[in-house]
Parts: sequence; C-alpha cells; structure tokens
Amino acid sequence: MNNTNTISSRNKAHSSILFIVYDVLLFNKFDVPYEIKEIIENIVGGNYDEVDPFIKECVIKTLLHEEDIKSLISPHLIKWRYERLPLLTRAIFLSSVAKVKYLSDFSKEVVIDNAVKLAKRYLNPNDYRFINAILDKVL
Repeated sequence: MNNTNTISSRNKAHSSILFIVYDVLLFNKFDVPYEIKEIIENIVGGNYDEVDPFIKECVIKTLLHEEDIKSLISPHLIKWRYERLPLLTRAIFLSSVAKVKYLSDFSKEVVIDNAVKLAKRYLNPNDYRFINAILDKVL
C-alpha cells in the first residue's frame, strides 16, 4: 500500500470512528437500545470481525472513558455546557481526547489537526476554531 492509500485509509478510519461515536450518542440521547457491533458494521460496511482493530479499539476506549473525557472538556467550555454542544461536536471531542489519553502513538498535534479537518468537513464553517481551542487546552 502506498503512502496516499495509507493516509486515505486512516482518514476513513477517523471518519468512521467519529460517526460510530455520534450514533452511540444519538441512541443514548433518545434512550434507544443498540448493539455496538451492529453500529460499527453499519458505519464501516462490513463484518465486525473484519473491521480494522484500530477502529474498534478507539471506539471502545472512547465509550469506556466518556465520563472522564467529558470531565476534562467541561471546564474549558466557557459560556457553553457540554450537554448543549451538538452531538457531532461532542463526538469529535470524545474521540480526539480518547486517542491521546487512552491510545498509544498519538501526539496532541496530530490529533488536533485531524479533529480540525473533521470539523471543517462536517461542522459549520468556523466551528473548527472552537474545536481547535478546546482541544489545545484539554490535551
């Protein structure tokens, strides 16, 4: 696999993680039962056993540490309450902090850069600045 394919594959993995975490947040918000394996399969588009182990590990660690991550983020949300943030913004924060705090081989700079790219792609035009500022303080 050449470098371009590796980068593309990793970007796709980060997007998949974001939307898996988003789906879980959405199901939880409306108190809808779910199976994490089904969500992962639906987002990734394949059998759970064939899903990239990185995706599974990141999602599981993000969800296991959700409350801890929330407590790290909340003090930095001036004029905002965590519960009022859009779910996609929360998903970016949760998965980004989990990568640095609970997974190895992720630097603060790389994670923030990736979070900003996701924010630019999926959120309102200037929301990436908010993501950048909060993650810079948290990480």
